[in-house]
Amino acid sequence: MEASIHRYELYNLDEDISETNNLATKYPRKVRQLDALIEQHLKQTGALSPIPNPKYDPNAKPEKRQTAGNRNKPRERQ
Repeated sequence: MEASIHRYELYNLDEDISETNNLATKYPRKVRQLDALIEQHLKQTGALSPIPNPKYDPNAKPEKRQTAGNRNKPRERQ
């Protein structure tokens, strides 16, 4: 388990249904136990894990996309 690549969150949903009080730092042993369980499950099932996109720029302006209306219009032949 590498703490530097994970942002752990642990909530008591019986008392904190809105998930406002992250208990991960208060219960590190429980976090390690749960993390080990999920890692074991991922290995047993051969599940794929997403990796960060190195090209992702959270400050980039979104590209213009075609609207549904433009997509359905027939193109004019030249």
